[in-house]
This record gives sequence, C-alpha cells and structure tokens, in this order.
Amino acid sequence: MRRTLGAGLCIAALLFAVVPAHAALEPPYDVRLGEWIDVVSEQADKTAPHPTSSARLIALAMVAMYDAWAAYDPVAVGLLTGNALDGMGGEPAEENQVEAMIHAIYNVAGPIGRSKNPFLDLFENQGLRVESDDPAAKLGRRIAAIVIAARQGDGANDAQNYVDTSGYVPAGSPGHWQPIIDVFDPDRMLQMAMTPHWRFLSPITLRDAKAYRAPPPPAFGSPEWHAQVEEIIRVAGNLTIEEKAIAEYWIPWDGWSASHLMRLTRDYLEAHPKPLGEQVKLYLAAAVAQLDTAIVCWDTKYHYDYERPETAIRRLGERRITVWTPWGTNEIAAKDFEPYLTTPPFPEYTSGHSTITAAWARTMELVTGSEAFDYEADVISLRRDALPFTGVTLRYPTFRSAAEDSGLSRIYGGIHWPIANEEGQKQGRAVAEEVVAHLKDAFEGRARPAEAPIAELSPGLWEPEGEGAVAMTDTSGLMLYGGEAPARWRAATLDPFPKGPLSLSIHTQAMPDNGDLGALAVTVRTADGTNRVLATGKIEGAGWVRAAWVSDGRTPITLELERSGPRGIAVTRAFIANLDG
Repeated sequence: MRRTLGAGLCIAALLFAVVPAHAALEPPYDVRLGEWIDVVSEQADKTAPHPTSSARLIALAMVAMYDAWAAYDPVAVGLLTGNALDGMGGEPAEENQVEAMIHAIYNVAGPIGRSKNPFLDLFENQGLRVESDDPAAKLGRRIAAIVIAARQGDGANDAQNYVDTSGYVPAGSPGHWQPIIDVFDPDRMLQMAMTPHWRFLSPITLRDAKAYRAPPPPAFGSPEWHAQVEEIIRVAGNLTIEEKAIAEYWIPWDGWSASHLMRLTRDYLEAHPKPLGEQVKLYLAAAVAQLDTAIVCWDTKYHYDYERPETAIRRLGERRITVWTPWGTNEIAAKDFEPYLTTPPFPEYTSGHSTITAAWARTMELVTGSEAFDYEADVISLRRDALPFTGVTLRYPTFRSAAEDSGLSRIYGGIHWPIANEEGQKQGRAVAEEVVAHLKDAFEGRARPAEAPIAELSPGLWEPEGEGAVAMTDTSGLMLYGGEAPARWRAATLDPFPKGPLSLSIHTQAMPDNGDLGALAVTVRTADGTNRVLATGKIEGAGWVRAAWVSDGRTPITLELERSGPRGIAVTRAFIANLDG
C-alpha cells in the first residue's frame, strides 16, 4: 500500500461510486464502504472541535453501522440493540443490510451542520434516498436514534458543544500543566484546557477506564525530570529530515487523529479485500478502540496534570540552547524555545498519539489475525520547515511499527517526553485487549448488551412470565396485566453497567380499560447467583417508576418488572441515567 501525502495531510478524496443514480441494488452489491468511512472522517474533521469529540463522532457512527449490519447477521449481536431488532429490516439480503447501514451512519453523523452535506452525494450515487421508507431504511434510522439516545448521558456534553463539566482549573505551579502564553506578551494566554471532563466519559466497552491509568511520571525536579528536559533539547537540536516528516505525517494537518487512523484502516482494506461483515467489524473495532483509549488517556492526563516540554524548557530563561527553528538549527535563549509542532492545550502525560495509535495497531492485529501492514506513505512537502525538502517515504511493515513512529513523532515534535510515549504505548495495547475481547463477544453472539433492553422494550431481550405479560404490537413496548397471579417481564442477564451511581427510569401508561390501577414494581438484581436486590422502585398506576443503585462496574444484573392489579399498563419508555453526570 502506498499513499502520497502533502505536508502530512492524509488526503480524503471522495472516490464516489460509479453506480448510476437510482440504479437497482442487485447482489453481489458493491458497498464501497470505504467511501462512507471517508465521508464520516471528513465530517469529523470539519465539524468536531477536538480530537476527543472527533473520536466520539466516528465511534458512534461505526456502532450504528455495526448494529444495522448485525440485525441481519445470524450470529452477531448488536452492541446496543442486541438481537431486539433482528428481522425488522426486511429480508437478510446484502442490499437491505447495506441500506440499513448507510441510513444508520447518516442519521448519526450526517445531519451535523455543514452548508454542503457530503453524504447526500453518496446517497444519490449509490441509488438510495435519504427519505426512503423501505424497512431497511427505517431500521437504520431507528438504530441511529437508539445510539444517539444511549450516548446522550455519556458525559461528553455534546449538547453544549463539549464544554467542560469537571470544573478543572490549571494548577499553575512548576511541574503541572500550564496554558502556553505569548512570548511577546506574557499576560496573554494562548490556550484553554481541552475537554478535561473526557476522563469521566462512559466507555463503550471498558468496565473501568481508571484500571488502565499509567504509573506516575518522573517527579518535578528529580534527576529523571532534568534528564528528560535535556533529552528534548538534544532531539530538537538534531532533527533529521525524516524525523520532521514523521512529525508532520502523524499530526495530521487539517484533521484529527481518529479520522487519520480510520483512513489507514480503509487503506488496509483496499489492499486486503474482505467480505462486508469483516470490513464492518474492523472499522467498528478501530473506532471503538480509539474512543475508549482516549478516555483512558485523558484520565491519566488530568490525574497527573503533567507539564509540557515547551513550558519546562522556557523556564530555563536565558540559558543558551541549540535547537530547531523554522530557519534552521540555531542557538537561542531557552525562554524563546518553540517546538517543531504546536503544543496541544491539555496535560502532557501520557501521549494521546502514543496511546491511541498503539490501541489501534493492537486492535488491527487482533481482528485481522496478522501483524502485517505493508504500508508506505510519501511525504512530499513540509509545512513547519522553511528549508529545501525533496520528499521522504515512510515505510511501515507492521501495524506496530506505524504506532511506534506515531509515538516518536511527538518527541520529534518537541511536545512530549519519552516517558509519555513509552507508557502510552503500553497503555494503548492493554486497552485494545479488553476492547477486542468485548467486541468479539458481540461478533460471535455471546454478548448481552446492557443497554439493549433499555433502548428496545421488546421480547427477545425480555422474557414474559404469566399470562398477563404481553408484547405490544407495531411498536416497542411491553404490556402487563395482573389478575390472580402477577405478570412479570424479566430481562436477560445484562453486562455490567459503568461504575458509579445509576438510575433506571421506566415510564408506564394505563390502558383504557376498567379496573383498579394496581401497581408496577421495577427491581434491579445481581445476576451472579446471589440474587441480591440492588434497588426496587414502585408506582401506583401510570407515570414514572425509578430505581437507583450503585454499579461496581463488574457485576452483571437483571431487571424485573412486576404488575399487580387487573388493569393493563403499557411500559413504553426507559432510560439509564448516570447520577454523577
């Protein structure tokens, strides 16, 4: 595989399908899934304000895509919908599967504001209509709505443009992260901390993001601290042409890391064609690994609140150092130090590039069953350097070699300490192991998604007990009639919910028949053999019933709805809230 890149930019040219507009979709249908990945990546680059929110947008689009695909697959289980929607999108033909996937992707990522929506061209070129009422299209839209609803309370604060909710304030003391200030105007601060609250985001697959927190970095003022300062000065004074190219390639310019890695995944699949299902799984795994690893990385970053090299070196004041400048290597005062790359606006340790690309690389190894990447990238120009440049070819025989260069790029760029790369690489690879294990449970039909019965109140995830437990028709919902014996709906065993205080809310509506309203009780129990009741809520008649409990992040649970009284009650809506958020 080979790509030609200018100034490190991973070009996302949209190679639209040659299927004539409104052409029939006949098997074998060429989905050209890579084109949709390109457009999702472009959408993330243009609309997401941060690398963190970019990773979230891409991951949610891939979850919707996967759940739409899984609704037709005889084995796979949806991450959020389980098997609840199987059979609702028409016959399990690939053209239906593809249509559902496209509508799911579009309705998660497509409507986000841009004057010209690139998704619409793909709909037309692939003979599909955004407003289609085909069962597959309706299924895709339904899954997108479930994904969006399930992640509304994940802690991202996307409704407020990802404004921090954690109350983080920089410590301002040596050794801790400080915003970069203008060297010509010391009273002018050039940065604000980026998404400090991301460390509290709910992961898609991980049970406890804090379990992967890296060990402490060198203490401020220690010999190890001073050694790393000298190492960055040494690297900055000896940058080679290839190191500059590596630094720029892995930024990437005009985009975010998540979209860069998704395009590398697309490039791999173009060179190693696979069936539709294998493509879907790989794209999903690559995206989810990035989001969940970003949460782990941000937890480490804001826990240690570690200082950046630029701040530490500038503190050396008038000391003369020989380092890179845009006009060549020169001797300057340390207080005027400018790294090759722009210092990002968040704490240093661990390196986001190191952590996330290591997770991506390990995920690619685990899902493809191979370490081989066989990738080449031609960097034909540099943006940061004014000296003559004739181009460099970067070669990555393995996924791991690509991740290792990505981590080193931040050292070459002067914005990370070597320890942040070393520990970040370990962190990312460890996270990938759990991410892929969780996803393989879904791929192979073993998963019991915690959110599925909440998102979709229907048989398949709920088991009836008693004659009064009846499924509603034409819509999602459960009916409960009492009588001599109580009627119950019991959910299948659910994966552990994220650690912390949670609240399950269920809305009931009385049916228009006669009789006493009676009561509805919702119970949350452990599912580990102890049958321990965690919480019970009860309501008389119609309205909301709530049950609050504290999840340890490890224990599976079951949910139980029990109805007494002859009058019918419909359970039509439910959601889980994180009481910390």
